[in-house]
Amino acid sequence: IRVGEILARRGDTTGVVTSLDELHEILDQLEQLTAQSELESVPSAFAVDRVGYRLLEKNFDTYIGRETQRKLVLTEVVRDPRIWIINIHGPGGVGKSALATWVAYTYYERNTFEAIIHLTAKETELTDSGISRLKSRTLSSLEDLIDHILAVFPLHESAPVELDKRKRLATEYLSTFKTLLVLDNMETVTDGRILKFVQDLPPDTKTKVMLTSRTKTGGWELPIPVTELTLPE
Repeated sequence: IRVGEILARRGDTTGVVTSLDELHEILDQLEQLTAQSELESVPSAFAVDRVGYRLLEKNFDTYIGRETQRKLVLTEVVRDPRIWIINIHGPGGVGKSALATWVAYTYYERNTFEAIIHLTAKETELTDSGISRLKSRTLSSLEDLIDHILAVFPLHESAPVELDKRKRLATEYLSTFKTLLVLDNMETVTDGRILKFVQDLPPDTKTKVMLTSRTKTGGWELPIPVTELTLPE
């Protein structure tokens, strides 16, 4: 063993790392193993988690009211193949997330889509003891989004390590399979690459993206406002 050498274990033997590329390869493998170990040790945040489908908990037993908005969203998501981003927007606390969740589960029960990926960027929740950190946050970066897409479509023997290649593979799946991608609480996301990724999907994509946010994202997305509850509601 010499000063400055880097040794790596490979199977039953230990050898000297001789190049920077070799070191990067080893570090990438370690990172993947660590991420896989973390995923296996943490309980799934999804109530439905199987090939093609990842849906978060409903957090309600029965959905009451909002009939007009429910019918509108169900219709608009699938109505125009030229529009693949639907933006459900409105003030905080008016039920945007619950509406999007109800729509996702309705499509799931009807088998409308070949795949549904339901993610949330929500960081905190109001509990009996005050505001607490939300453990079920599943979206904070573009890498999170790509990882979930590739996990739902396990058609590859091993996903590429490079982000650009992973993005291309994810885009290919979203363009091939009729998919509903639900991205909840987008106003809390600081990674602008997520919105750019869904906006840059090819025009012939088979995927529909349903966003919820306190503000409209701008551009050509179809905005659906959700207002405050009325007094009877």
